[in-house]
Amino acid sequence: LLLVGGSLTGLIDPLGRGLLPRNLLTGGSGSRTVANLVRFEQTRETLAAESRRNLAPLELPEGWMALIRTSRGGIGTMPWEIQYCPANDLEWNPTPTIQLYAAYTARLDSWSAEKYRGERAPTFIVNEYVPVGKRHQMIDAPETWREIFTRYRLRGALLEPVQVALLERRTEVPPSTYEIVHKDEVNLGTAGSNVPAADGLLFAEFDLRLNALGRLQKALFRIPLIYLVMYHSSGDTTYYRLTPGPAGNGVLINRFPKDFMGYRRLWQGRIDDPVVRFTITGPGLSFFSSPVAITWRELSLHQSSPVSSSETATRSVVDTRSD
Repeated sequence: LLLVGGSLTGLIDPLGRGLLPRNLLTGGSGSRTVANLVRFEQTRETLAAESRRNLAPLELPEGWMALIRTSRGGIGTMPWEIQYCPANDLEWNPTPTIQLYAAYTARLDSWSAEKYRGERAPTFIVNEYVPVGKRHQMIDAPETWREIFTRYRLRGALLEPVQVALLERRTEVPPSTYEIVHKDEVNLGTAGSNVPAADGLLFAEFDLRLNALGRLQKALFRIPLIYLVMYHSSGDTTYYRLTPGPAGNGVLINRFPKDFMGYRRLWQGRIDDPVVRFTITGPGLSFFSSPVAITWRELSLHQSSPVSSSETATRSVVDTRSD
């Protein structure tokens, strides 16, 4: 039916610009589409081959696949690329919001996080590092990411052709604490606020509330973007879009990675270039009440807990595609 519909569309105008006499008389691309319909098996094989070529960059190393095949219940993907599943013939076990950036409220983020606490969570997650459009998975769905960070461990990392990590669910979750260590306020649009000192991972729960103008703007259309700007001890700066709802669930600040190598080191428990100062800026600032209350919580993972024998047997990390 799709091929028939496509052939008729091509007879009218393959470029979708209306009824063109030239295409109507000559058939435009419609004649080729009809030919493809007649040679249905050949067309199907051609499309299948093209799909394989397009999916080839997403094929996972055999070392990873050997691990994944031992698990049940499908594989998770983060933050949004689901094509790893057809590329590697894997069953998909999606996050409740399908893609992390769709968790645009605190409740949706918490709903997504709840899955990774339960029995329906996948054993493995293919975690691609793709900050696109100044969106970042650790900020888009902070509670979900924190739950995964607590319950999973790094099993592999690829640098090319895409930057992607393989995460494995721990057989035993290490004891951890997530406690309030400080409360503060920050004025929107100021030069920046200092990050409190902490030995563990420090998360900021931003209580971003619309003012009267913001409530009116939201009723009429939408709120312009705001950004979280983080200043590292080296002098480097990173900034990403801050979604007001999920921001209340606690965004990692002091150990926020600058790039994929820093992200990998974070999973390995190594201290990268820490964030020492931050600010909130962007065209949407005037629609929020200021100052913004911040609750700082510190996550401490006690890694000294015993590791099961099955986890010890598969501790090696695959770092290159050739493995």
